[in-house]
Amino acid sequence: MSGSLARDHLHHPDNTRGRAQCIATATLLASGSLIMEDGLAAVMEVAAGPGNVSKNYCPRVPRLPLALVAIGRALAGSTAPEEWKMKEQMFKNQSYESQGIYSVLELSYDKLPSDTIKSFFIYCSLFPEDHEICCDQLIELWIGEGFLDEFDHIHEARNQGGIIIEHLQHAHLLVNGISEKYVTMHDLIRDMALWIAGEHGRKKKFVVQEQVESIEADKVATWKEAQRISLWDCSVEELKESPSFLNLETLIVSCKLMSYPSGLFGYMAIIRVLDLSKNFGLIELPVEIDRLASLQYLNLSYTRIVKLPIQLKKLSKLRCLILDEMHLLRTIPRQLISKLSSLQLFSIFNSMVAHGDCKALLKELRVFGAFE
Repeated sequence: MSGSLARDHLHHPDNTRGRAQCIATATLLASGSLIMEDGLAAVMEVAAGPGNVSKNYCPRVPRLPLALVAIGRALAGSTAPEEWKMKEQMFKNQSYESQGIYSVLELSYDKLPSDTIKSFFIYCSLFPEDHEICCDQLIELWIGEGFLDEFDHIHEARNQGGIIIEHLQHAHLLVNGISEKYVTMHDLIRDMALWIAGEHGRKKKFVVQEQVESIEADKVATWKEAQRISLWDCSVEELKESPSFLNLETLIVSCKLMSYPSGLFGYMAIIRVLDLSKNFGLIELPVEIDRLASLQYLNLSYTRIVKLPIQLKKLSKLRCLILDEMHLLRTIPRQLISKLSSLQLFSIFNSMVAHGDCKALLKELRVFGAFE
């Protein structure tokens, strides 16, 4: 495909400006035929800035279509030549060789309108590479983290979460997934987000492991300073001693774990989100789960747990309890749900207990208004 054809596609009347630019540039880059002139056209198409200034951005983004789109979107709305020149100087101050493309892409992150939305974006990097992120699940996690605490009603929080996802899509930091209910994060954008989360690579605040055959206990012990940990399709060596995670706020474990070491939850003083869904071998929770006094989100979906421990009733801050597709779950202790005074979201879709006599459970939910 030639450069002239790329420009024709960029301006094709049947395409929106951003979408046409993205498709044309991505196609050219895949074939290795994008030259500097087309890179400039790509940025200009999205950003519409002064040509004699904007071309200075392109040499620092070699042969990367996503970078061109993200930077163009970040520069959109900047009409004054002085503002473009200021941003051009920012790029000149970046060392591409030492910091890589992340420092260039970071402009799209810096242009997000608030620190709150930046936190929403960074959070998405906890999912695996090329993962289809369910928007509903993502918003529920955000609610559990307290990112949407300003909204009193769960429906208002959900709506705001949807608006934020749309904002991140508009900025090309998230892209459409297999349907409108899913989004994905480009691997380069995800790597940049993890780099920012780790204070530009200086710290290990986010630990994300995926498809690791065996994570050694000694390695787990090095994560003690982590703020958020997510494990996907991994196998963890038996932990003979419980590591201390005093800074941990989020733990997502989607692995084949049968159980957790005794005392583990006693060393997570400030954890807010615990997602153990899709631990297909998990048959019980440690009784000391009641020590997670700050826990706001608990997801046990797709586990083999038969009975919930009565100790869960002590989780007074729990807002989201998700028990979907728990086909062996037969018992939810009486008065457990009604004791969860902060509960806003309770889901038990297609679980065994949902197919039995739910009258007592429904009565508990209605008592404090969690059921609608």
